[in-house]
Amino acid sequence: MPPLPPHYGLPGAKVIPEGWAAAHAAVVASTYDCTVVIGPTGGATGWVEERGQSETAAALPVYEGPASVGLVTTNDGRRVEAADDHDDERLYEVKIPAGAAQVVAVGHRVLITVCPNPALVDARLLVTSYALPGREFSRSLICALNA
Repeated sequence: MPPLPPHYGLPGAKVIPEGWAAAHAAVVASTYDCTVVIGPTGGATGWVEERGQSETAAALPVYEGPASVGLVTTNDGRRVEAADDHDDERLYEVKIPAGAAQVVAVGHRVLITVCPNPALVDARLLVTSYALPGREFSRSLICALNA
């Protein structure tokens, strides 16, 4: 008679089977329908002799690749002033692969280059907070538009 399969309530038994994460991570990867570039706002500033002025070089991105972008709130009462005009600040959740960008920080800019929503293409968001990496398959960044 063959041995009984392990019961998940017994000591030494694994609640989550081996290979579960690898089998299911592909499902999350298929939800990334946007492409983003994430990085600091500017690089080093230096004097350019040919132009006779100081210039700030573009900073290298810390992440460039697939993402999903979703609206978190349309208006939670926060308004920003831009050019003597007041506008609502909208919050978006940007999800990127969990291990892809551990160097994304608050204050980095997110440029959306490809998105099913044409209104978000070329939008620039500001990373205001992020979830610490855990067991999830994606990393959530909370970003503000018009910040």
